[in-house]
Amino acid sequence: MNQLAPRDQQGYAPAHLWIAAQILKAGTLTRESYDLAFAHLMRARQEPAQANLVDATLAELYLVSGRVEQARELLIRLPNLTGQQQLSLARTSALTGKVDNARREAAAAANMFAAQVKDEPNNAEARMHWAEACALSGQTEQAEVILRDGVAMSPKGPCSVALVRFYLQWVEMLARSPSPQNSRQILQLLRRARSVAESLPSDNVAALSLLAQINLQLNEPDKAEEYLKRAAPSDLAAQLKYAGLLVLRGKKEESLVQARQVLQRGTLQLKEDPQNALVIAITAEAAGILGDHAKAAALLEEGVAQLKNNQLDALLSRAYLAMYDQQRKSGGEAPASIELLRKSFERNPWDTAVLQRVLAVMKEKSPAGEQARAMVNERLAAGGVPGIAHMLIGTDALQAGDAESARKHLELAFQLEPRIGSIANNLAWTLLKSEPPDLPRALELVTQALKLTPNSPDCYDTRANIYMAMQRWEDAVKDFEVVLRARPSDAKLHRSLAEAYRKLHMDDLAKRHDDAAVALEAGK
Repeated sequence: MNQLAPRDQQGYAPAHLWIAAQILKAGTLTRESYDLAFAHLMRARQEPAQANLVDATLAELYLVSGRVEQARELLIRLPNLTGQQQLSLARTSALTGKVDNARREAAAAANMFAAQVKDEPNNAEARMHWAEACALSGQTEQAEVILRDGVAMSPKGPCSVALVRFYLQWVEMLARSPSPQNSRQILQLLRRARSVAESLPSDNVAALSLLAQINLQLNEPDKAEEYLKRAAPSDLAAQLKYAGLLVLRGKKEESLVQARQVLQRGTLQLKEDPQNALVIAITAEAAGILGDHAKAAALLEEGVAQLKNNQLDALLSRAYLAMYDQQRKSGGEAPASIELLRKSFERNPWDTAVLQRVLAVMKEKSPAGEQARAMVNERLAAGGVPGIAHMLIGTDALQAGDAESARKHLELAFQLEPRIGSIANNLAWTLLKSEPPDLPRALELVTQALKLTPNSPDCYDTRANIYMAMQRWEDAVKDFEVVLRARPSDAKLHRSLAEAYRKLHMDDLAKRHDDAAVALEAGK
């Protein structure tokens, strides 16, 4: 085929296209394979009759390499999208936050796959795509039915693992909006997932790993540990998870034994397949468990140099951060430490852990503090700052007493992420503490935050303080009492309740909370 379609000159256009498609099917994309596929697609594009097929393949290449906007531009231009292309279009919308577009496009893809499955009921791949399209379009229950039907037709087939993963994704979605109802549904879904996974063959490594994850979420760590122990000998990723779980359970020596084995196995595998991104990531994480963060960083640096892979970039950022923490704890030289923090920030500036370290250094009156402030300001000026980063910067500014900067960043955060309850709550608190305060908007925001996170003591505390400022004493008491159930040893909270009860002329209750505050303060 290479004779028909040489990379460095124009050949037979369908052969160029076929080579690019095979590179995509091979899985892990390296810088070299990406460049090779792109070169062949550009050759194939010289033949006008191949233009649509080339653009469709190029869109998939862009999508798997993280160039989502470019993929979307090509897919939109294609006439008569196939089901797979329509689903890819929906994925690009979901990845770029275009929820309404994603639902509409996914619904169209679902109709196409439904027709395909009607003609080919045993086509598991089409069935799984149909379920994914339904889930993306908001038809979660329908997606479950589709996969359950697939499991009924082939209990040991791929739809079984897909159904378990679907349940876990559903759980993740519900967990973002905590409520008693969602908690009950999460428990039901986890039990369904476990039931399906337990029906799979006992040597199915994917099922064992999923069972471990499910049992951890069901707060049954003994079972999770047993499943990972069984999967570990035949699966590198499972052995890494096993090592990590042993760390969490305080079994340090056993964890180190497993981590060393992962490091050894991974190193051998990388000699055979040096561009395997998954093995690079696993091996580096094992080095991290062993405390050798420099080794982890070296593995990841080599991987990032070879591959276009966002996960490796994020892991490398965390490896630099771990080295930074290590140096700070050991009293290492400040210039070396801040250089590691700079490298971590450059790789993944809006990672929560990274940004929190940078914000802490920014408070220092030192050359390191100046460098940290310069790093953040440069990134802010470049734009593209996610809402959660604005929230962290704004909250940090609020704690430092810079209300103006806090409000600016939290307003931006809320514009970008209006459905994150903590952002709405922090902005409400900022408006309460501003001069002059904006109490009506603060109340509106915290009420919205409580709809998003109905069990949040922080939100109830914010609303209670707003009610105090509005002299709505009874409402303030109700909310403070909710907070008290979560924070019975909070002296400041007892003081606030005492003040509210005094305003209601309920002096006995006011004294009781004053006394509780005194006792708690004395206990300190």
